[in-house]
Amino acid sequence: MASPSNRPSGIPSWTTFKRLLDARTTDEEGGDRVFAFELELNGERMIVGAENWALLSVHVVAIRPDASPSVSNNAALSADVQIGGLAQEDPPEQILWQPRHLPIGAKLTIVVVDSDGAALERPTLQPHRTEFADKDDAREKRRRAYLKLKAEFESS
Repeated sequence: MASPSNRPSGIPSWTTFKRLLDARTTDEEGGDRVFAFELELNGERMIVGAENWALLSVHVVAIRPDASPSVSNNAALSADVQIGGLAQEDPPEQILWQPRHLPIGAKLTIVVVDSDGAALERPTLQPHRTEFADKDDAREKRRRAYLKLKAEFESS
């Protein structure tokens, strides 16, 4: 991880970034508003976001199984829209939504919105395991997960 002394210019520190994220907006009735992405894929609309987000991303990914220039069979093409991010946890937790398949001719529209929390589609996938830079943090996280599972299985 970059220390403050070797961080590229123009990139805020985590503390500055977190302070900016903590600033919430409210609607006219005083309810919390949440930054989100509104996606419309072939007429199906969804709003993705999380109240405790630190990072949100939408990626359009296409994979050609054989990257040879002579292959022109688009039927073998796999294209998806992948949605994910990080939650404001310590360490940050990954949040993921189910990828949506993009067939040839698909129309995808993405709009940045300020939504109420009730309109959000909740994350649907379990996060991927990641390695932590600090081995003590990783060990402590595994210990907490172990104790949680131990309590769950010993109580039944």
